[in-house]
Amino acid sequence: MNVPGEISGGMRKTRRPIRFGLAYAYLDGDRATAASEERRTYEYQWGQILEQVVWAESLGFDSIWFSEHHFDALCPSPMLISAAAAARTKTLRFSSAVMLAPLYHPVRLAEEAAMVSVLSGGRYDLGIGMGYSELEYEAFGVNIRRRPSLFEETVEIVRRAWSGKPFSFQGQRFQLPEIAVTPVPASPPRILIGGNVEAAIKRAALIGDGFVSSKNADLPIYEEALRTAGRKGTAVASQVAMIVEDPQRAAVELKPYALNYVNIYVERGFVQRAQFETVQEAIASGLYNIWDGDFAASEIASAIMSNPSVDEVLFLASSGPEEPVENSYQRIQYIMDRVVPEIRRKVASSM
Repeated sequence: MNVPGEISGGMRKTRRPIRFGLAYAYLDGDRATAASEERRTYEYQWGQILEQVVWAESLGFDSIWFSEHHFDALCPSPMLISAAAAARTKTLRFSSAVMLAPLYHPVRLAEEAAMVSVLSGGRYDLGIGMGYSELEYEAFGVNIRRRPSLFEETVEIVRRAWSGKPFSFQGQRFQLPEIAVTPVPASPPRILIGGNVEAAIKRAALIGDGFVSSKNADLPIYEEALRTAGRKGTAVASQVAMIVEDPQRAAVELKPYALNYVNIYVERGFVQRAQFETVQEAIASGLYNIWDGDFAASEIASAIMSNPSVDEVLFLASSGPEEPVENSYQRIQYIMDRVVPEIRRKVASSM
């Protein structure tokens, strides 16, 4: 099977254009560091994020992604904020990176994602995963041990729901009478699956339209799983890195937010260790990176060129919980002015 960028019959095929997006994980409100009480509200913080999204569109970014987690500084409803942001923009695509599918009834998930797709003019994709937090599953009354079967049945039901045809379903976890789900989006969202263990990555290749990575090292696993399954798919290369002109200065300035970022994993039991105390510890763990523009462009271009399914790259908008939105403008501008053009140049020169 030929892939974009391979040579076929003496001619080199053209790779699909690479899209570039911003990922918003943290929507702090009253925890945000600010000079006034007004700036500490969720209303202020979320308003600032929506303003920044509009600005990012004007810079030339292609997509905006919102993560889901509960009971902390993260976003509890990616679809709601995506709908609000879509109403303010014209060209940006929106997606979740990722929603915790087993916490939802699949019919409700399908209906609400279809609504965002319709309201945005087809500019919405559904990014889903299983999550890892026992607290979240317990709070929502879902058995965490049932994640795989809940997840796989959800994907099947959502696809049937968007078909516009009546269907029924009898599964291990869900039983549905014959129903016809509305609205029916003219262009159904892609189902993009995130995960950071091999089983989840292979599941993305088997039942998803694409894979949302958490690190570039996982991309070859997805490529191999696609080949084994005889399927086509796309990959989103998420970069858990702050990309800055001066990494040494950034390590000092971003320390409180970087430590907030990695210590959430400790608090939730994803990482079994004592809390991080230095940025250097966080970087050594692989959970956080600070790169200059040259290194970032080389690292990301290499990931793109080595993994033909990659057609989108995500950059973190925030360095971590409690960082004021206004702090990130200069970094985002630097990414679009310095890093994105160099990535495009390196990829084009390799073709």
